[in-house]
Order: sequence, then C-alpha cells, then structure tokens
Amino acid sequence: MLTQSSIELWDLEKPFITERSRLHHLKPIGVGTAMVESLTGYIARLADSHSVFPGILISREIAPFLNDSKTSTDEFSQQGFLSKEELEWQTWVAEVLGELIAAIPYLKTPIPKEKIAKSLSIAIDMVSEGNLAAFASLLGLPKNTVWMWKNGKAIPQIDLLLRICYFLRVTLLNFLTSEDIASCIKITIKPPYQRSRKPRISPKLFDSEQIQDALLAVVRSDEIPPPAMREVALQLGYDRRTILQHFPDLCHAISAKHLSYRKSLRLENIELSCKEVQQIAIRLCNEEIYPTENLVSQSMTKPGYLRYKEVRATLQQVQTNLSG
Repeated sequence: MLTQSSIELWDLEKPFITERSRLHHLKPIGVGTAMVESLTGYIARLADSHSVFPGILISREIAPFLNDSKTSTDEFSQQGFLSKEELEWQTWVAEVLGELIAAIPYLKTPIPKEKIAKSLSIAIDMVSEGNLAAFASLLGLPKNTVWMWKNGKAIPQIDLLLRICYFLRVTLLNFLTSEDIASCIKITIKPPYQRSRKPRISPKLFDSEQIQDALLAVVRSDEIPPPAMREVALQLGYDRRTILQHFPDLCHAISAKHLSYRKSLRLENIELSCKEVQQIAIRLCNEEIYPTENLVSQSMTKPGYLRYKEVRATLQQVQTNLSG
C-alpha cells in the first residue's frame, strides 16, 4: 500500500534525454587492445552497415554535426579536446579518405606512381612558379625528398600526401586521379615565398700594416691572462683563418703564449690541490675519520683536480702512511 511519504519521493519531472543519433549503434573492433580499429575503418564499416558510401555518410551525417552551432569547432577547442586547427584537419582527413575509399571500387586501374609525380610537378609550377626549393620550404619538407617525389624516384607516405593535398586545398582523390589537377588546386601563392634577400655586404678591406702592428702589440703585451688567437681575431674584426694566412708566425706566437699560460696555471693549481688534499686528509685523520676519496673531494676547492695523477698520488700517500 502506498503511503504519503513514498508518494513524495516520486520525481514527476520529465527526465532529460540527449538527442539520439539517426545511425544505429556499431561497436568498435578491438577497443582496449593494440589492434583497435582506426576512425577511418570505423566510418567505413558504419557506412557499409547503412548501405551507403563513406563519403556520403561523412558529408550528410558527420560534417553537419561538426558544423552545427552546438558542436562547433570553437566549442571543441574551448573544451580542451582539440585545437580548432587540429579538429579541422582531422575532419578534412576523414572526409577525403572516405571519398577515396568510396571511389576505389570504381577505379579502372591502380593509380600509377607517375600520376603522383605529374600532379606534384603541376602543383609546384602553380604555387611557386616551378621553384622546388620554395615549394618544399612552404611545406616544411626537405627539398631532396620533394625532388625524389617529383621525379618519380619515390612515393610519399600517406600522411605526407595528405599534408600536401591539405596545403593545396585539393582532395586526395582528385590529386591521384584528376586529369586536370590544375583546376582542382584552390591555393595560389605569389612571391611572398620569394624570401627577401639581404643586400650583400662588401668584404672588409684587409689592412695588413694595421693588423701586423696589433699582433705585435699582443705578443709583447704583459696582459694576464694573454688572449687566445680567437679573441684577438674577434677584436680586430677579421676571420682568424684570414689573419693566419697573412701572418702565420705572429699567430702561432700568440697561440703559444696563451697555451703556455694555461699550462703554467694548470701546474700551479695542481700543486695547490696537492697541498689542500694533504691538509684535508690530515684533518680527517685527527677527527678519526679515514680520508676516502669521496670525503676529501667534498672539502676541496676544486674537486675536479682529483683527476690528475699528482693529486691522487698525494692522497694515496697519506692513506698508505695511515695503513702503516
């Protein structure tokens, strides 16, 4: 028997039901496995189950849904699913692949690779006036790769072929089969592709007398540390190899002076490091701590100098004395 309390629990409001698709449910194959079917394969199966071509299914059912104000590309982008550009790209790929799949049964012969080369050659002529390097630059592809495709030496992979077609605003089917590909290409780029060239700067005159005086001054200078030849060339504003070609003896003298200073500095630092290692090791011994290499290096000013055999020998001598 119904009571007053149970009647009050009833919710008489009409439940919200989302809009239903006109397509019947078709479960994707291999969900959760490495062999899950692609979106393209699913659309092809869905079209087959409704006895229509994939291109018709996409154009009449899927594309209007994406173009609807409630599910616009802007809304998809705002919700963080995909960027607007990425969604437009994926929608376009689905459409052109669906069109190609639908047309395959009606193609009389397999598409020859020469057709791709011919279409690409026409596209290069239209877009960049035959400038292959400029065309490759616009697509962000190596020019050698595009040259191989244009001359029929290789065939572009499907993802790169789709990129080319998307850039040209032409469907993949038309690019592969059309006898008048020029009329299908919707993009025209005029000389912005011709990159502005900087005016050529005249080479700086080489003043031999001035350069010689400057090099002699560096050789005779007591500057510490003595500059390397690379630094001297930078200060003079000339390439190091150019100066070396004119004054090899002076350049070698500057380099030798710099290397000699670096060598003496390294030997001085090694000597200081040996004394420091000895002091650290003695301090650790006084604290009744065995002076391992790790402990000593933690207290060194320049622990990297432990790589030199002289410094390591000093530590090993202290350790030997402790063992004895």
